Amino acid sequence: MLVDLARDYAQAGLVALTRALQCSDAAYADAVGLFQQAGFRVVGVADVPGMVAMRTVAMLANEAADTVNQGVCSPADLDLAMEKGVNYPCGPLAWADAIGIGRVHRVLSNLAASYGEDRYRVSPRIAALHAAGRTFRS
Repeated sequence: MLVDLARDYAQAGLVALTRALQCSDAAYADAVGLFQQAGFRVVGVADVPGMVAMRTVAMLANEAADTVNQGVCSPADLDLAMEKGVNYPCGPLAWADAIGIGRVHRVLSNLAASYGEDRYRVSPRIAALHAAGRTFRS
C-alpha cells in the first residue's frame, strides 16, 4: 500500500491510497479505517507510477526546470510567478526542493520508463542538480 504525496498531511484532510496486488482486502480496509479515524477522507487511486499528486508535482517541477534552463527566468522568479500568478501554495521548484530533487528525478525516470513518452524525460537541470546533490536554492 502507498500513500500519495501531500504538501502538509496535517492540513490536507485527504489521503490518496493505492494498493499493490499483494495487499489483502482486510489490510486495505484496516488502513482506510485508520486514516478515517484520524479524520482523513480517503480516496483510492490506481496503482500506477507516480500516483496522482506526486506525478503532477514532479511534472510541474520538470517543466519549471526546463523554463529556467532555457533562460526564461531565474528559479526565484519562476516560483514567485507561480505563487502570485496562479496562486500556488509554493512554487514548483521550491516544491521540488522540499520533496527532494532525487525523489523528483526517480518519479520522472519511472514515468519515462513505464510509459516511454518524451514528456516524462528528466529535465537536464534536474538531472544535473541530482547528480551534484544540489537543489534549486543551493
